[in-house]
Amino acid sequence: PKLIKVVQPQYPQEALMRGIEGWVDVSLQVTAAGDVIEPRVEDTSRGRLFNKAALAAVEQWKYEPRSDGATSERLRVRLKFQHKN
Repeated sequence: PKLIKVVQPQYPQEALMRGIEGWVDVSLQVTAAGDVIEPRVEDTSRGRLFNKAALAAVEQWKYEPRSDGATSERLRVRLKFQHKN
């Protein structure tokens, strides 16, 4: 599926203050309408620190609708949390 709307995750305040960076791998499915369903954390570099922010962002993503009406296979995406200098 083609991603048409990306929402960047909110950097957790605690991680920002402590200078912590990391990533979260999230798996998800995309409905025929292009909505994200059933996002779940598959792997993470920093325990649970970034999980909530990653899931909240991915739930707002939008993919191009499918003409065949099928739900996608599970996709896996990596969200990176890095300081902007």
